[in-house]
Amino acid sequence: MKYIPLPANTKSHIIKIKPAVDMIPRCYVYVHYIINGDLRYCELSLKFPNEFENTVSISAPSIAKPGQEVQLDLRAKPNSYVGLLAVDLSVYLENPDFNIDRERIFRELVYDLTFSGVDVIYPGQISGLITLTNANYLYETSIEKYERPRSKIEYDTFRTERLKIRSKFPETWIFMDFDNVSEMTQLTFNVPDTITTWLITAFSVNDESGFGMMSEPTNLTVFKTFFISTNLPYSIKSGEVVKIPLVIFNYHNKDLDTRITMNSLDGDYDFIDELTMQPMASTTKSQDIIASANGGNTLHFFIKPKKLGVIRINIKATNYLYNDAILQQLLVEPTGTMENHNKDLFINLKKSEQLFRSSIDIDVPENHVADTEFLQLSVSSDILHTTLDNLDSLVQLPTGCAEQNMVNFAPNVLVLDHLRATRKSSENSDLVKRATGHLEVGYQQELSYRHYNGAYSVFGPNAQTEESTWLTAYITRFFIKAQRYAGVENRIIQSGLHFLESKQLPSGEFQYTGYLFHSAHQDRYGFTAFVLMTFLESSKSSRNYKAVIQKGVNYLVDNINNINDTYALSLVSVALQMSKSEQANQVLAKLQQKSHSKKGLKWWQSSNAEHSNDVEITAYALMALLGTNSLDNINIVKWILEQRNKAGGFKTTHDTVVALQALIRFNQKYPSNNDTLLKFNYAALDAQGLEVGNGFLGIDPSNSKIWQKIELPKTTRLLQLKIEGEGNALVQLAYHYYVPLETDVESITLDDDSITATTFAKSSSVIHRRETPKQKSFAISPMAKLTSNAVMELEVCFKFKPSKELKHRQTNMVIMEINMPSGFVVSPESMHDLQEEEFVARVEVKDSNTKCLAYFKHLQADDDEKCLSIQADNMHEVLQLEPASIIMYDYYIPENRDTIAYQM
Repeated sequence: MKYIPLPANTKSHIIKIKPAVDMIPRCYVYVHYIINGDLRYCELSLKFPNEFENTVSISAPSIAKPGQEVQLDLRAKPNSYVGLLAVDLSVYLENPDFNIDRERIFRELVYDLTFSGVDVIYPGQISGLITLTNANYLYETSIEKYERPRSKIEYDTFRTERLKIRSKFPETWIFMDFDNVSEMTQLTFNVPDTITTWLITAFSVNDESGFGMMSEPTNLTVFKTFFISTNLPYSIKSGEVVKIPLVIFNYHNKDLDTRITMNSLDGDYDFIDELTMQPMASTTKSQDIIASANGGNTLHFFIKPKKLGVIRINIKATNYLYNDAILQQLLVEPTGTMENHNKDLFINLKKSEQLFRSSIDIDVPENHVADTEFLQLSVSSDILHTTLDNLDSLVQLPTGCAEQNMVNFAPNVLVLDHLRATRKSSENSDLVKRATGHLEVGYQQELSYRHYNGAYSVFGPNAQTEESTWLTAYITRFFIKAQRYAGVENRIIQSGLHFLESKQLPSGEFQYTGYLFHSAHQDRYGFTAFVLMTFLESSKSSRNYKAVIQKGVNYLVDNINNINDTYALSLVSVALQMSKSEQANQVLAKLQQKSHSKKGLKWWQSSNAEHSNDVEITAYALMALLGTNSLDNINIVKWILEQRNKAGGFKTTHDTVVALQALIRFNQKYPSNNDTLLKFNYAALDAQGLEVGNGFLGIDPSNSKIWQKIELPKTTRLLQLKIEGEGNALVQLAYHYYVPLETDVESITLDDDSITATTFAKSSSVIHRRETPKQKSFAISPMAKLTSNAVMELEVCFKFKPSKELKHRQTNMVIMEINMPSGFVVSPESMHDLQEEEFVARVEVKDSNTKCLAYFKHLQADDDEKCLSIQADNMHEVLQLEPASIIMYDYYIPENRDTIAYQM
């Protein structure tokens, strides 16, 4: 603000403005004066080049050979936090949005400063100012509205070459951050083996000069004069034949006689004769070509894998001047669908016992896919060991909504709390670093679901979903917990608490708004208790919202006699304990009456058998009982452990978070000691009772921190255990196998003519449709055909068809997983079209675009049949295609699922 006195009768005046960094990318000038009681004014905007005060740059060689060591010189202001990234150019060509670019940042800055765009403009409004005056002024009724500029960075493609056996082909070469001490930092890396151009970018954050990033990426091209290029599918299935395409690039100025040889290392696959389509006896196959000067030549091999898992593709090209070799991997998956099983056994041997025997049955159906069994026996003295080892994969379900994404955040907070409480952070520094890194990423991901008022919704503001009280309470509670480990802003927490406060009714009850994740949340008492836990999470929020808490507690206490739902009782028990209410024990006693006990196990069941959340209820009950002197906590823990999956998680994301919280609290109250001395003798028996393996494992102070694992023979069907010694331990038997897909095709139609399934087994135009499926909950009917331009058109029609026994006629969130046939990838256009469907809440792709996931908020039993249309491009030639699967399930009751196969 500057006042400029002007002489009388002045017609013009020059104002000099010295540009400052704060004016980038745009500033506004607002000039006004008053004459004869009238306000005269003018506003204009000045645009400045997009430059940051903080600068960062990288110098690197422009060209390098595969595997070569290169030096990057990075310049940034000293004592800055620096982020460095190097990504294959092809990734950005596929989706430019993957990159962080300065134009996007400046566009956001411009957006924050511009006016609202109303038709009638008041003085100062363009500049973001409010003018208070009693002078007269004219309205501006039309003005050219400023629109945010849009830019899209485009890059030219460029390819290159290499020597030696090349086996490192990552999409991301460098992804690191560090604090620099001096202006110049020299970094040394080995270039990956990919013939490509790497785009190297960096940003820095400095306390004095703020944020800065490179004006444009630094390019480093990896090149060879002579090299092999191939492109493999993400995966194929057992029994399929895949074409391995090759391009031999020769940038020499002469043609070169070249021999290309492919080796089946370890006999992983057979070569297939193209004429007979039969396996060949040789494990090596060669082709001779003339590699054209300054060009590329194409050729191919057909192979059929002989084993499951990852096979190695080894190809070599040689001539008298050059040679090149590549080693790549191809994933071979079994046909059918995987069935996972896990059996946990908690051992608690005292001096008076010292011997424990147990037999564990391994149930594998007779129709399972042969040779797909995998069995693993593990032992540890820490019941949390498997969870700590698998923080990245606790739940084997998609995490595409705000609640599901919390499984990437909440368990890490709980683990850090556990390490801090047990004073084990220093001896687990790698785990602390990993968990903290997950927190930072999970926090940013969760903020994408945040609304302007501090609330959160199931798919975020861009999906136009209503703010959820339940979700806001859940996320805010764990943000409060995470503040000591990650940079969670206080304003984010406070805005969430303010939103929750606004949803409290005069009675003290909290109003449920937004998406209903689980029908159990509809109970008003349980829901109020759930929200109260968030306000009670920290002493600070307890003080600041004392009136809110007291009103909520009074509401629960006044209605104790009305609370009969088991889930609600478990939540109210915990909330009243946290608030130190005198009535907490009264509710807990009521909850105890609803428990179930059998064979040394204790648990609670949902009052609504159709919507079981027994794990969550039992976990809350355990947390409540841990605040008392209960003697049967160990039996509750045993039951919870028996419900775990092999990774240490549970069926759903919220089950996992609540149960893990309960187990951690138990472990803190009854910590495992290093004086455990146990010996585990095991014998593996097959279906006929014959011993196929045996051995022993032991736990003592020297290995108490090790998660010991051993693989059992595939034919094991009974595991006998004899355990001797003293102490606590966890025994885990995890196994999986595949079962065939059931196509249940009763008719195949082509131009309305009925034909047999075998007649056109290899015809790409045949449409397969499931007519009378055997369903539990969902009727799924896929139709697939291959068009003349190598595009698959797939239509999937579906309907929720609950059995007559089910009273509830609406699902929770439903997910459909549509797997593409080998060699096909979902087209980007299909993704856009699916997202436009009104009944589809979210769409995403996985596994290199070979799997499409569609989310539905819920389905009604009386809804009409719905259909999805998907196009997939045939990117890789695969013969003798096996059926692909479509899986549909209720996310919060995953046992309500159905699988169907389709085939072209």
